[in-house]
Amino acid sequence: MALPVSNPVSFPLGTGNLTVASVTLGITPGGSPAGEVIDIDPGFLVSGTVSVPEWLPGGGTAKGNVCLYADELGGPIDQSIGCVEVDFTGPAVVKDPPGMLTVPWSIPVAPGSGIPDPQAGFSQLYHLAVVFTYGPQTTDIAAFADLGMYMIN
Repeated sequence: MALPVSNPVSFPLGTGNLTVASVTLGITPGGSPAGEVIDIDPGFLVSGTVSVPEWLPGGGTAKGNVCLYADELGGPIDQSIGCVEVDFTGPAVVKDPPGMLTVPWSIPVAPGSGIPDPQAGFSQLYHLAVVFTYGPQTTDIAAFADLGMYMIN
């Protein structure tokens, strides 16, 4: 999958962006870029940024979630395999027009995160997607990024 993958954050009266910048080997920053086949034993790290208008956190909610989902073709896995809270708390907006507030995020995926070691009769072929939701998920502020297919074993 060609990275970065980016999609707009959808909500009225503004714009934003969810970006997946990298999928790397190992669960700490600085790993080598992952290819289409990933060994789950050392794990992997999905990283990127999410941007919202600076005025948005002033509405009382300043946090959101970024989650990584995996769906195994022909197999039983169809779930979140990692989430991270993103915090947009920052200084009060003092410029007009306000700019964008961008927060980095990383989701480590290690053994035990929901993707099992290879099992007989299962494809080990996963469709991965990242989803951003703002606030307690009762708002219509959200975005997704489709990462495509990976063989994870």
